[in-house]
Amino acid sequence: MGGILMALTESQAKVLGVMQALGKHETATALALLSGLTSPTARTALRMLETRGLVASGTTVPTFWRITDTGRSVIGRPVYREFRDRQRLANGKP
Repeated sequence: MGGILMALTESQAKVLGVMQALGKHETATALALLSGLTSPTARTALRMLETRGLVASGTTVPTFWRITDTGRSVIGRPVYREFRDRQRLANGKP
């Protein structure tokens, strides 16, 4: 990953944490519900994450989103531990 990666907003970290915990493609609506964000906030976060190469969207309708390897690397940083752990525990994973 080249260059300096700017910090994530709280909304972006919540969405990315959910995506990392789920490990599967999901719609923006489902990601909003699972992250506790409003749908517009989650969609804005997804668009910003996509611009930064941390998530990618599919071409189907409805659109399904997936976390990229770069996104996994970023959310794996110690500074985002609370977002990973909160989501993992909510999904019943130790």
